[in-house]
Parts: sequence; C-alpha cells; structure tokens
Amino acid sequence: CTMSVVGGEALAQHIDTWASGGKEKTADLVREYAAAPAPAAGAHPLKALLLELVYAVLKGKLDAGKLCDTLANATMVPEEVRPRVQSDLADIFWLVGLQLEADEERSKKEKKPLVLLIKELLREKVLLPDLLKTRLEPEMLQETELITDHAQFNKQQVRMNTRTLYTQQKYNLFREESEGYSKLITELSELPAANGKETSTRGCKQASEVITNVQSLIGYFDLEPNRVLDLVLEAVEAVPSRVRHSKLLSLFNPKYIPHVLGFKLNSYFSAKEPTPPSLCTLCAVLLQHKVMALEQLLPHLTPSVAELAAAAETRRSAMLAQAKKVGVVSLADTAPLEPAE
Repeated sequence: CTMSVVGGEALAQHIDTWASGGKEKTADLVREYAAAPAPAAGAHPLKALLLELVYAVLKGKLDAGKLCDTLANATMVPEEVRPRVQSDLADIFWLVGLQLEADEERSKKEKKPLVLLIKELLREKVLLPDLLKTRLEPEMLQETELITDHAQFNKQQVRMNTRTLYTQQKYNLFREESEGYSKLITELSELPAANGKETSTRGCKQASEVITNVQSLIGYFDLEPNRVLDLVLEAVEAVPSRVRHSKLLSLFNPKYIPHVLGFKLNSYFSAKEPTPPSLCTLCAVLLQHKVMALEQLLPHLTPSVAELAAAAETRRSAMLAQAKKVGVVSLADTAPLEPAE
C-alpha cells in the first residue's frame, strides 16, 4: 500500500528534473508540509512525501546519495523541521521493512537499496541510531549494522522489559531512616478536618499544602508505599472527616486499601481482641465515599460470608422445626388419670 501525497505528479516531475531545480522544489515541499497541521484522518503530508521519495529510491528513479545530500543540507531542511523528518523517516523505514517481509519477490529487488539508503542517511547524520533502534525490527537493525546479532538483541530487550515492568523493588525496613516517617506523622497531624474543626497546630487550612508535603516526603526519603498508606489511614481514622480530602488517598493504588484494612482487622481477630469502633467507622466512611467497594472488604471480615450463610441456615432449620411443633399435642407427655376410689 502507498500513501498519496498532494501534488504527486508534480513530485514525479521534480524527481525527473532533480539536477535542474527539482531538488530545490522538493525541499520547498518538505518545508511546506512540515509546517502543515496534522489532518483529521490519513497520513501527514510530510510523511506521505517522504514515503514517495523513499519509493523512488527503491525503484531506481532517484539516487540515494542525492536524496541524502538534500535532507542533510541545513539550508534546504532547517534544524527546526529536522526532528519531524527524522521521526517520519524512521516510521517509513519500519513500514517499508514490513511490506518487504510480506512480499518475497519485491524484497529481492528493494531490500538491498533500502538498507543502503538507511546506511547513507546514518552516515550523513540525517537519522539517529538511537531513534532507529526504537522503531525498526531487529532483523533490519542487524542488516543496517546498528546491532551485531538480532537474536541477542531480542533477549536483551526481553530482559530489560522484564526488569522495568515486572521486577518488584524490595524495601529493607530495618535500614530505613525513621526521620522520614516521623516527619510524615507530623505532617499528617496537620491535615485539616473537612468539617472546619481545628486539627492543625500551625493553623493549616488547605489540605493541598499537606498533600504536597506528603508527596515530597515520600520521594525524598523513599518511604515504603504500604507503610505510608497505613499511616494515612490512621490519620483518617483519628479524624474521619479527613476522608473528604480525596486527593490524599488518590496518591495510592485504590486496590491496596482494602488489603491494608484487612490486615488491621485480622490483627484484632487473631489476638481475639474487640475491633476498635474507630476502625469500623473508618471502614464505613471509606465505603460511603466509594474509596472502596464492599465486595473488596468482605473477604477480610470475620465471620466469613459462607459461615454467616451456614449459621443462618442452621437458625432457619431450628425455627422451622420449632414452628412445626406448634399445635401438636403429645399424648406421651399427658399425665395418667388417677383411679377412682
């Protein structure tokens, strides 16, 4: 598939008359299309123009060196449009590479000119190696000598993605600085109540001030997120109206909040101690403000839903059995008649 470019016939004439003014006219089109806004649909005019020029090189209608000289000329292609040209060329080479992979017959004719064109653009510094490494397929990178082994490159890429996306950072709690947490607790105590009640020792009226300071402390001292969330929940537990400051709780992943609350609840269940009313109030206000759903909290409550259902069924059976006995007279329970004298 090809992209149509505005003035395609004119571009063909420019290519045919490259040495006698066609080069300058093509450069004018590059500058004009680079300044054009992106269309609502379809390819950008600059990308379509560059694609046609690349096709012309692959089909032998335009010499690769001449195109490289034009694109490398700072007068014809100014510095302000060069990043756009580089990005579009990288996308085009990726697209053409996929097209050649799908068409073996075409690949035999155009693969070599494509590789030579990319190498020439790299040599003239029209393209940047780092940019191509993020766009082109590993096989094409190897053919253009940007990498030595595409299989090894794939392995390194998989390792890097795994390290970036899936490796969890472990916190050594024994080596953490307590200063960060002491400052965090002090800052959370300054969080104003939403009902206007004075809770700040320094007269803080805006929750945004405290939230900004909390973010700074987390980043500066590299505080462990779950422990910070636990302290934030304790601050809300102390003054439930603070839950209205939704931006504070939005700093954390909402799916972790029920687990932290569940840990608190289970600690009381395990110790066979009564759950503090303040903790129950905290759960209630979080549910009321839709910070979490009831279904997320139920697995952490005791007794479980299954145990409650079993107890309800047992009670129901007992009540039915008792109801069936109403109005039934048992003769065995009647006292025997005394004999007449």
